Amino acid sequence: MKKRTMRNEIDHITDKLKDLDPSTPEYTSAVKNLKELCESKKITSINFEFLIGAGLTLVEIILVLRFERFDVITSKAFSRIKSLF
Repeated sequence: MKKRTMRNEIDHITDKLKDLDPSTPEYTSAVKNLKELCESKKITSINFEFLIGAGLTLVEIILVLRFERFDVITSKAFSRIKSLF
């Protein structure tokens, strides 16, 4: 059995639209489904550069807090948090 992915569903609806008459309710329904699929695909996309940057910053903070026990060094870690936002 073929695995159903979002891309496969979008392709299937697009192929189906080629065969339908634009004035039918079936065409309108297919267009609505295609629009919803495309919008949900935008939501699920992940910006990996942002995730890598955030992960590295968290690692820096953890390393500073773990190896140093002074308030001055802790303030350096918290200044890294402020630079994220």
